[in-house]
Amino acid sequence: MNAFKTRAHLVHMLKITALPIAIALAGLTAAPTQSLAQTQSQPSLTEADQAEFAAWLKDFRKQARATGISKKTLDSALSDIHPNPKVIHLNNFQPEHSKPVWEYLDGAISDARVTKGKALLAEHHALLSEVEKEYGVPPRYLVAIWGMETSFGAFTGGFNAIEALATLGYKGKRADFGRTQLMAALQIVENGDKSAPEMTGSWAGAMGQTQFIPTTFITYAVDYDRDGHRDIWTNLGDVFASTANYLEKSGWEQDRSWGREVTLPKGFDYALADRNKVKTLAEWSAQGINFANGSEIPALEDRTAAVIAPAGHQGPAFMIFGNFRAILRYNNSTSYALAVSLLADQLIDGEKIAATWPRHERALSRQERLEFQQRLTELGFDTKGIDGILGANTQAALRAYQRANNKIPDGFATGSLLEEIRALTLPADQPLPGGDVQE
Repeated sequence: MNAFKTRAHLVHMLKITALPIAIALAGLTAAPTQSLAQTQSQPSLTEADQAEFAAWLKDFRKQARATGISKKTLDSALSDIHPNPKVIHLNNFQPEHSKPVWEYLDGAISDARVTKGKALLAEHHALLSEVEKEYGVPPRYLVAIWGMETSFGAFTGGFNAIEALATLGYKGKRADFGRTQLMAALQIVENGDKSAPEMTGSWAGAMGQTQFIPTTFITYAVDYDRDGHRDIWTNLGDVFASTANYLEKSGWEQDRSWGREVTLPKGFDYALADRNKVKTLAEWSAQGINFANGSEIPALEDRTAAVIAPAGHQGPAFMIFGNFRAILRYNNSTSYALAVSLLADQLIDGEKIAATWPRHERALSRQERLEFQQRLTELGFDTKGIDGILGANTQAALRAYQRANNKIPDGFATGSLLEEIRALTLPADQPLPGGDVQE
């Protein structure tokens, strides 16, 4: 049997639907649910809204036709869609609270997920190994992303992707994104990869078992078994190969690690703990950084890395390499990339985190983040805006405050720091400002 026939046979044997996976995992994971308050706040659409959407869709259809999308595709995809109130609500909804990184990781690397991931890694070993030979991405990373994105295919999203993207593109803060992705989704239908009714995904248009948005699908999706369709919904060969292709094209370095946990020396400048501040291993070694297991970092001039401390000086620190950046291309969140990396390690019984997280601290709510920025600015440490986003400008302002007050300048905002800053900016019996800050 030649290589192509072997591949085709393997993929044919592994063509599946999402339903059996969902049933198999029903006891391990729970589908996301909305609170009663969220459900009640979903907007109701008036006849005027429907008419406005219909007019917009008619104009969009003309634009799509002008790009070469056929009338047949447009009829099949756009003839019976309406603005989805749930998509509108989710697009407008801003969660008040966010999880600290350690709680996020607790869920991402749960015992149940690790156990299920190991079983699937073994079950699909032959196919995953073939994909690794072609793209250079080890199986554990593909399974980790699969687990993170959809609980191994159990929850791929129940929205009609065309309708969801049309709703986003119609109007709102993601209108440009929605229109771009809707046009790409129509191209997917035009190409014959998937019919419009079968193209399901999340409310934001992420599709399939590893959640590609349409433009990503067009650029990176792979027809691994060469059956004429790139099917990231039900064909595991296409799912794994598409994910591996995306990572490879994002700069994946074959036979390299994502990173390692490290210990930072006393007096370390936490302003350097930034994923965008890259140095050679020799430079990091000269700073007195070691791996968490006590071994020294090799003083190499030809390899580079960055250091991150996701919970400031109270939590673990990690040295990250190029493959961590490739995972960031998949989802530009340090917590996400760290979860994928650590889950991948656990799937092969790798090292667990040695340091402890500051679980006594709590994440700030959105209102508290606004207040935090406001109070820092009032103290003379300008956050360059009060938007509730604790980005680089706010971290720089916080580090300046910490230095001025003889604290370790790690730029990590916590509930206890907010209480401290409140005491400096406001008498205890005075009402707190910020309650009327407009989002």
